Amino acid sequence: MHPIEEAVHTILNGESVPAELYSSISHIQDLFAKISGVKAYAAHDIQHTDVSTKYGVAISTQWAADCMMDFKRTTTFLLGLNQAINVAMQKFPNETIRILYAGTGPYATLFTPLTFLFKPGEIICTAIDIQQDGIVSLNKIIKEFEIGPFFDEVLCADAFEYQSPENSRPHIIIFETMQFALKTEPQFALAHHLAPQLVDGGFMVPEEINLDLCLYDPPETDCNGMDQHNSNRTVQQHTLYNLLKLNQEYVRVNGPIPLQDLLPKVSHTIPVNLNSGNSLGIFTSINIFDKIVLKPNDSGLTIPLQLMDISRMMDDFNIHLAYQLNPVPDWQIRLSEIH
Repeated sequence: MHPIEEAVHTILNGESVPAELYSSISHIQDLFAKISGVKAYAAHDIQHTDVSTKYGVAISTQWAADCMMDFKRTTTFLLGLNQAINVAMQKFPNETIRILYAGTGPYATLFTPLTFLFKPGEIICTAIDIQQDGIVSLNKIIKEFEIGPFFDEVLCADAFEYQSPENSRPHIIIFETMQFALKTEPQFALAHHLAPQLVDGGFMVPEEINLDLCLYDPPETDCNGMDQHNSNRTVQQHTLYNLLKLNQEYVRVNGPIPLQDLLPKVSHTIPVNLNSGNSLGIFTSINIFDKIVLKPNDSGLTIPLQLMDISRMMDDFNIHLAYQLNPVPDWQIRLSEIH
Protein backbone atom coordinates (compact mmCIF):
# COMPACT_ATOMS: atom_id res chain seq x y z
CA MET A 1 0.00 0.00 0.00
CA HIS A 2 1.30 3.45 -0.90
CA PRO A 3 2.22 5.55 2.19
CA ILE A 4 -0.33 8.21 1.24
CA GLU A 5 -3.07 5.61 0.81
CA GLU A 6 -2.19 4.21 4.23
CA ALA A 7 -2.36 7.69 5.77
CA VAL A 8 -5.72 8.37 4.11
CA HIS A 9 -7.18 5.13 5.48
CA THR A 10 -6.09 6.26 8.95
CA ILE A 11 -7.84 9.59 8.40
CA LEU A 12 -11.07 8.06 7.11
CA ASN A 13 -11.51 5.08 9.41
CA GLY A 14 -13.47 7.05 12.04
CA GLU A 15 -11.58 5.57 14.99
CA SER A 16 -8.25 7.40 14.82
CA VAL A 17 -7.29 9.60 17.75
CA PRO A 18 -6.04 13.17 17.19
CA ALA A 19 -2.38 12.16 17.48
CA GLU A 20 -2.84 9.61 14.68
CA LEU A 21 -4.64 12.13 12.50
CA TYR A 22 -1.92 14.72 13.02
CA SER A 23 0.76 12.15 12.25
CA SER A 24 -1.00 11.13 9.03
CA ILE A 25 -1.35 14.71 7.81
CA SER A 26 2.24 15.45 8.78
CA HIS A 27 3.47 12.42 6.82
CA ILE A 28 1.56 13.43 3.69
CA GLN A 29 2.81 16.99 4.03
CA ASP A 30 6.42 15.81 4.30
CA LEU A 31 6.05 13.84 1.08
CA PHE A 32 4.44 16.78 -0.72
CA ALA A 33 7.10 19.19 0.55
CA LYS A 34 9.96 16.94 -0.55
CA ILE A 35 8.58 16.74 -4.08
CA SER A 36 7.37 20.32 -4.50
CA GLY A 37 9.95 22.24 -2.48
CA VAL A 38 7.14 24.01 -0.60
CA LYS A 39 7.18 23.09 3.08
CA ALA A 40 4.71 24.11 5.78
CA TYR A 41 6.12 26.40 8.45
CA ALA A 42 9.16 27.34 6.41
CA ALA A 43 11.54 30.09 7.53
CA HIS A 44 9.76 33.11 8.97
CA ASP A 45 11.57 35.47 6.63
CA ILE A 46 10.09 33.84 3.52
CA GLN A 47 8.31 36.28 1.22
CA HIS A 48 4.53 35.97 1.21
CA THR A 49 2.83 37.04 -1.99
CA ASP A 50 -0.85 37.40 -1.23
CA VAL A 51 -2.96 38.45 -4.22
CA SER A 52 -5.92 40.82 -3.99
CA THR A 53 -8.93 39.68 -6.00
CA LYS A 54 -12.14 41.60 -6.59
CA TYR A 55 -13.75 40.06 -3.54
CA GLY A 56 -10.99 39.12 -1.10
CA VAL A 57 -7.39 38.08 -0.59
CA ALA A 58 -5.91 34.96 -2.17
CA ILE A 59 -3.28 33.91 0.34
CA SER A 60 0.29 33.12 -0.65
CA THR A 61 1.43 29.64 -1.60
CA GLN A 62 3.41 29.43 1.63
CA TRP A 63 0.42 30.32 3.80
CA ALA A 64 -1.63 27.75 1.87
CA ALA A 65 0.97 25.09 2.67
CA ASP A 66 0.82 26.06 6.34
CA CYS A 67 -2.96 25.55 6.33
CA MET A 68 -2.50 21.85 5.68
CA MET A 69 -1.13 21.44 9.20
CA ASP A 70 -4.35 22.71 10.73
CA PHE A 71 -4.97 18.98 10.95
CA LYS A 72 -8.57 19.07 12.18
CA ARG A 73 -9.49 21.29 9.23
CA THR A 74 -7.66 19.11 6.70
CA THR A 75 -8.87 15.73 7.96
CA THR A 76 -12.47 16.90 8.27
CA PHE A 77 -12.50 18.30 4.72
CA LEU A 78 -11.01 15.04 3.41
CA LEU A 79 -13.73 13.10 5.20
CA GLY A 80 -16.39 15.40 3.79
CA LEU A 81 -15.15 15.37 0.20
CA ASN A 82 -14.73 11.59 0.24
CA GLN A 83 -18.33 11.26 1.46
CA ALA A 84 -19.55 13.70 -1.19
CA ILE A 85 -17.79 11.74 -3.93
CA ASN A 86 -19.32 8.46 -2.81
CA VAL A 87 -22.81 9.97 -2.62
CA ALA A 88 -22.33 11.55 -6.05
CA MET A 89 -21.28 8.19 -7.51
CA GLN A 90 -24.56 6.71 -6.27
CA LYS A 91 -26.61 9.70 -7.42
CA PHE A 92 -25.00 9.90 -10.86
CA PRO A 93 -24.28 6.24 -11.76
CA ASN A 94 -22.15 5.45 -14.80
CA GLU A 95 -20.81 9.00 -14.87
CA THR A 96 -17.29 10.19 -14.14
CA ILE A 97 -17.70 12.51 -11.15
CA ARG A 98 -16.38 15.92 -12.13
CA ILE A 99 -14.89 18.00 -9.34
CA LEU A 100 -14.05 21.69 -9.56
CA TYR A 101 -11.45 22.65 -6.95
CA ALA A 102 -10.86 26.39 -6.61
CA GLY A 103 -7.95 27.66 -4.54
CA THR A 104 -5.85 24.49 -4.54
CA GLY A 105 -2.70 25.94 -3.03
CA PRO A 106 0.54 24.06 -3.73
CA TYR A 107 -0.78 20.57 -2.97
CA ALA A 108 -4.52 20.48 -3.77
CA THR A 109 -4.54 19.11 -0.23
CA LEU A 110 -8.24 18.35 -0.01
CA PHE A 111 -8.27 16.21 -3.17
CA THR A 112 -4.90 14.69 -4.10
CA PRO A 113 -4.73 12.22 -1.17
CA LEU A 114 -8.13 10.85 -2.15
CA THR A 115 -6.94 9.90 -5.64
CA PHE A 116 -5.26 6.88 -4.05
CA LEU A 117 -8.72 5.48 -3.19
CA PHE A 118 -10.30 5.69 -6.64
CA LYS A 119 -9.71 4.46 -10.16
CA PRO A 120 -9.11 6.69 -13.18
CA GLY A 121 -12.44 7.34 -14.83
CA GLU A 122 -14.34 7.38 -11.55
CA ILE A 123 -13.42 10.96 -10.63
CA ILE A 124 -11.70 13.83 -12.39
CA CYS A 125 -10.75 17.28 -11.15
CA THR A 126 -10.35 20.74 -12.63
CA ALA A 127 -7.83 22.47 -10.35
CA ILE A 128 -7.56 26.26 -10.20
CA ASP A 129 -5.23 28.52 -8.25
CA ILE A 130 -4.26 32.13 -8.82
CA GLN A 131 -0.69 31.66 -7.56
CA GLN A 132 1.75 30.56 -10.29
CA ASP A 133 4.19 28.99 -7.83
CA GLY A 134 1.34 26.99 -6.34
CA ILE A 135 0.44 25.55 -9.73
CA VAL A 136 4.10 24.69 -10.41
CA SER A 137 4.20 22.84 -7.09
CA LEU A 138 0.96 20.98 -7.76
CA ASN A 139 2.13 19.85 -11.19
CA LYS A 140 5.27 18.37 -9.62
CA ILE A 141 3.14 16.37 -7.19
CA ILE A 142 0.82 15.16 -9.94
CA LYS A 143 3.79 14.01 -12.02
CA GLU A 144 5.65 12.33 -9.14
CA PHE A 145 2.64 10.32 -7.95
CA GLU A 146 1.41 9.61 -11.48
CA ILE A 147 -2.08 10.89 -10.72
CA GLY A 148 -2.45 12.87 -13.96
CA PRO A 149 -5.49 10.80 -15.05
CA PHE A 150 -7.40 12.33 -12.12
CA PHE A 151 -6.94 15.88 -13.45
CA ASP A 152 -8.36 17.21 -16.69
CA GLU A 153 -7.00 20.74 -16.20
CA VAL A 154 -4.61 22.45 -13.79
CA LEU A 155 -5.09 26.17 -14.31
CA CYS A 156 -3.32 29.23 -13.04
CA ALA A 157 -6.29 31.56 -13.06
CA ASP A 158 -8.59 33.74 -11.01
CA ALA A 159 -11.49 31.48 -10.07
CA PHE A 160 -13.86 34.43 -10.49
CA GLU A 161 -12.99 34.43 -14.18
CA TYR A 162 -13.61 30.69 -14.64
CA GLN A 163 -16.81 29.35 -16.13
CA SER A 164 -17.39 25.62 -16.49
CA PRO A 165 -18.26 24.45 -20.02
CA GLU A 166 -21.97 23.72 -20.26
CA ASN A 167 -21.33 20.12 -21.32
CA SER A 168 -18.99 19.38 -18.41
CA ARG A 169 -20.43 21.14 -15.40
CA PRO A 170 -19.09 19.77 -12.10
CA HIS A 171 -20.94 17.37 -9.85
CA ILE A 172 -18.96 18.74 -6.88
CA ILE A 173 -17.29 22.05 -6.21
CA ILE A 174 -14.81 22.27 -3.36
CA PHE A 175 -13.16 25.42 -2.11
CA GLU A 176 -11.73 26.47 1.22
CA THR A 177 -10.86 30.11 0.68
CA MET A 178 -11.92 31.46 4.02
CA GLN A 179 -10.98 32.60 7.49
CA PHE A 180 -13.08 32.62 10.64
CA ALA A 181 -16.31 34.67 10.37
CA LEU A 182 -15.73 34.79 6.58
CA LYS A 183 -13.16 37.55 6.96
CA THR A 184 -10.47 38.56 4.46
CA GLU A 185 -10.67 35.72 1.93
CA PRO A 186 -13.30 35.40 -0.84
CA GLN A 187 -15.33 32.34 0.25
CA PHE A 188 -18.66 34.20 0.36
CA ALA A 189 -18.37 35.71 -3.11
CA LEU A 190 -16.83 32.57 -4.60
CA ALA A 191 -19.81 30.52 -3.44
CA HIS A 192 -22.07 32.86 -5.40
CA HIS A 193 -19.91 32.48 -8.50
CA LEU A 194 -19.29 28.72 -8.40
CA ALA A 195 -22.50 27.17 -7.04
CA PRO A 196 -24.59 28.07 -10.11
CA GLN A 197 -22.09 26.14 -12.26
CA LEU A 198 -23.01 22.80 -10.64
CA VAL A 199 -25.04 20.18 -12.42
CA ASP A 200 -28.60 19.94 -11.12
CA GLY A 201 -28.40 18.07 -7.84
CA GLY A 202 -24.65 18.64 -7.46
CA PHE A 203 -22.87 19.33 -4.19
CA MET A 204 -21.04 22.31 -2.78
CA VAL A 205 -18.26 21.48 -0.31
CA PRO A 206 -18.44 22.89 2.29
CA GLU A 207 -22.18 22.38 2.24
CA GLU A 208 -22.97 25.17 4.69
CA ILE A 209 -21.12 27.83 6.67
CA ASN A 210 -23.03 29.01 9.70
CA LEU A 211 -22.30 32.28 11.53
CA ASP A 212 -23.90 33.03 14.90
CA LEU A 213 -23.75 36.12 17.10
CA CYS A 214 -22.89 34.87 20.60
CA LEU A 215 -22.00 35.88 24.11
CA TYR A 216 -19.03 34.01 25.55
CA ASP A 217 -15.98 34.20 27.78
CA PRO A 218 -12.84 33.86 25.67
CA PRO A 219 -10.03 31.62 26.94
CA GLU A 220 -6.93 33.32 28.31
CA THR A 221 -5.10 32.31 25.15
CA ASP A 222 -7.19 32.01 22.00
CA CYS A 223 -6.95 28.71 20.17
CA ASN A 224 -5.25 29.40 16.84
CA GLY A 225 -6.17 26.18 15.14
CA MET A 226 -2.53 25.09 14.96
CA ASP A 227 -2.17 24.19 18.64
CA GLN A 228 -2.59 20.47 18.31
CA HIS A 229 -2.64 19.78 22.05
CA ASN A 230 -5.66 22.06 22.49
CA SER A 231 -7.60 21.05 19.40
CA ASN A 232 -10.50 19.76 21.52
CA ARG A 233 -10.83 22.95 23.55
CA THR A 234 -14.41 24.22 23.73
CA VAL A 235 -15.68 27.68 24.60
CA GLN A 236 -19.10 27.92 26.18
CA GLN A 237 -21.31 30.17 24.11
CA HIS A 238 -24.77 31.64 24.40
CA THR A 239 -26.17 32.03 20.91
CA LEU A 240 -28.20 35.20 20.46
CA TYR A 241 -28.93 35.33 16.74
CA ASN A 242 -28.01 33.63 13.49
CA LEU A 243 -26.26 35.98 11.07
CA LEU A 244 -25.81 33.79 8.00
CA LYS A 245 -26.23 30.28 6.63
CA LEU A 246 -24.15 30.22 3.46
CA ASN A 247 -25.35 27.28 1.39
CA GLN A 248 -26.72 26.52 -2.07
CA GLU A 249 -30.19 27.71 -1.11
CA TYR A 250 -28.83 31.04 0.11
CA VAL A 251 -26.96 31.46 -3.17
CA ARG A 252 -30.03 30.48 -5.19
CA VAL A 253 -32.22 33.04 -3.43
CA ASN A 254 -29.67 35.83 -3.58
CA GLY A 255 -28.44 35.19 -7.12
CA PRO A 256 -25.05 36.35 -8.44
CA ILE A 257 -22.49 38.06 -6.22
CA PRO A 258 -24.62 40.65 -4.37
CA LEU A 259 -23.91 44.36 -4.34
CA GLN A 260 -23.17 45.96 -0.98
CA ASP A 261 -26.82 46.81 -0.28
CA LEU A 262 -27.81 43.15 -0.59
CA LEU A 263 -25.06 41.66 1.60
CA PRO A 264 -25.92 40.25 5.05
CA LYS A 265 -27.05 43.09 7.29
CA VAL A 266 -28.67 42.68 10.71
CA SER A 267 -29.63 44.73 13.76
CA HIS A 268 -30.17 43.11 17.13
CA THR A 269 -30.62 44.04 20.77
CA ILE A 270 -27.86 42.77 23.03
CA PRO A 271 -28.83 41.98 26.65
CA VAL A 272 -26.03 42.60 29.14
CA ASN A 273 -27.52 40.87 32.20
CA LEU A 274 -27.68 37.26 31.05
CA ASN A 275 -24.50 36.20 32.86
CA SER A 276 -23.62 34.34 29.67
CA GLY A 277 -20.25 35.88 28.92
CA ASN A 278 -18.36 39.12 28.87
CA SER A 279 -17.56 39.13 25.18
CA LEU A 280 -19.69 39.49 22.09
CA GLY A 281 -18.46 37.63 19.04
CA ILE A 282 -19.22 35.79 15.83
CA PHE A 283 -18.96 32.01 16.01
CA THR A 284 -18.33 29.94 12.89
CA SER A 285 -19.31 26.34 12.25
CA ILE A 286 -18.79 24.57 8.94
CA ASN A 287 -20.88 21.67 7.70
CA ILE A 288 -18.45 20.07 5.25
CA PHE A 289 -20.89 17.46 3.99
CA ASP A 290 -23.86 15.66 5.49
CA LYS A 291 -23.07 15.42 9.21
CA ILE A 292 -19.32 16.01 8.94
CA VAL A 293 -18.81 19.28 10.79
CA LEU A 294 -16.10 21.63 12.02
CA LYS A 295 -17.47 23.05 15.25
CA PRO A 296 -16.42 26.36 16.85
CA ASN A 297 -12.78 26.23 17.96
CA ASP A 298 -12.10 22.94 16.15
CA SER A 299 -9.84 24.74 13.69
CA GLY A 300 -8.29 28.04 12.78
CA LEU A 301 -11.29 28.45 10.47
CA THR A 302 -13.73 28.35 13.37
CA ILE A 303 -12.20 30.38 16.19
CA PRO A 304 -14.54 33.13 17.42
CA LEU A 305 -14.25 36.64 16.06
CA GLN A 306 -14.34 38.82 19.15
CA LEU A 307 -16.34 41.97 18.41
CA MET A 308 -16.27 43.71 21.78
CA ASP A 309 -15.97 43.36 25.54
CA ILE A 310 -19.34 44.07 27.15
CA SER A 311 -18.29 43.55 30.78
CA ARG A 312 -18.62 47.26 31.56
CA MET A 313 -21.82 47.87 29.65
CA MET A 314 -24.57 48.85 32.08
CA ASP A 315 -27.59 48.81 29.78
CA ASP A 316 -28.85 46.72 26.91
CA PHE A 317 -27.90 48.14 23.52
CA ASN A 318 -28.45 47.66 19.83
CA ILE A 319 -25.76 46.36 17.52
CA HIS A 320 -25.86 46.82 13.76
CA LEU A 321 -23.73 44.44 11.70
CA ALA A 322 -23.12 44.68 7.97
CA TYR A 323 -20.95 42.34 5.90
CA GLN A 324 -18.74 44.01 3.30
CA LEU A 325 -16.75 42.62 0.39
CA ASN A 326 -14.57 45.65 -0.34
CA PRO A 327 -11.80 46.41 0.21
CA VAL A 328 -11.67 42.97 1.86
CA PRO A 329 -14.45 40.85 3.36
CA ASP A 330 -15.17 41.94 6.93
CA TRP A 331 -17.95 42.94 9.32
CA GLN A 332 -18.80 46.59 9.94
CA ILE A 333 -20.10 47.27 13.45
CA ARG A 334 -22.19 50.15 14.82
CA LEU A 335 -23.76 50.50 18.25
CA SER A 336 -26.82 52.52 19.28
CA GLU A 337 -28.84 53.12 22.41
CA ILE A 338 -32.25 51.65 22.94
CA HIS A 339 -34.86 54.41 22.98
